[in-house]
Amino acid sequence: MSAQTPAGAALRELVPELMAGYDDIVWEFDDESDGLCVVMSPVGAPERVARVLVHRGEEVFALQFGSHVGVTFEYEPDEKPDELRDRLATAVATVRGPSRLVLTFAGSTQTRSELVLAPDSPDEHSDGVWMERQTAEILWRVRRRRLRREVRDFPRL
Repeated sequence: MSAQTPAGAALRELVPELMAGYDDIVWEFDDESDGLCVVMSPVGAPERVARVLVHRGEEVFALQFGSHVGVTFEYEPDEKPDELRDRLATAVATVRGPSRLVLTFAGSTQTRSELVLAPDSPDEHSDGVWMERQTAEILWRVRRRRLRREVRDFPRL
């Protein structure tokens, strides 16, 4: 993490402790990233890769899984460790499964994504719908073209 702030260094120091309880998850820091980045995958499915990124200002927390990027924000310094803990736990639940990516396309352009955890169960919840190319989607709709949905399921390991 280049030009690390004291808060960023403190968050980085928390990661090994937070990840210690996940014996079935292999993780590492991506020091090429501009900020704190933890890359993880399950031992049994190394192709299921999630990234948790804390951007340089330590206020933007992102979870990347496939082509989905879900973002949360935390501005209070005392709450940032909890937000990191939550993002890491969500990433672990995502790669362990069951989870689902719901992607929307205007032609070949992905316009939005949603990450659903524990789909089709009483515990189902969404990590949010993220618009990525809203203008492309609006133009597609104005032209009366149908958006295409793609669903990718990741069963429990």
